[in-house]
Amino acid sequence: SEEPGVEVQREAGGIRQCCKSFSQSSHLTTHMITHTGAKMFSCRLCGKRFSQSHHLGSHMRTHNFQPKVAPHSHRVIHTGSRPFSCSECDRSFTQSSNLTRHMKTHSRGGALPGS
Repeated sequence: SEEPGVEVQREAGGIRQCCKSFSQSSHLTTHMITHTGAKMFSCRLCGKRFSQSHHLGSHMRTHNFQPKVAPHSHRVIHTGSRPFSCSECDRSFTQSSNLTRHMKTHSRGGALPGS
């Protein structure tokens, strides 16, 4: 009989597993995912997949965006798309708000810093 929370080394589908032990059975269950390769948690912004929810949480912090940004707004970071073009000059922008701010430089006759 196996002791609860102890993973024994065995052949399963030709894959050798480790002999780690855990004080809680939930920790063993979480650890077993590393052997299956299952990645059940996916980023809704870029599609990257993770085996544990806290890994997805850490990944989400790598996306430098406001929490309520629409997926389209985030997607342009990866595609390089700049769909908002100025009708006065050749500049284009990833977000309409940046174009709106830029357009004020034409009405004032001068450029804002960083425009």
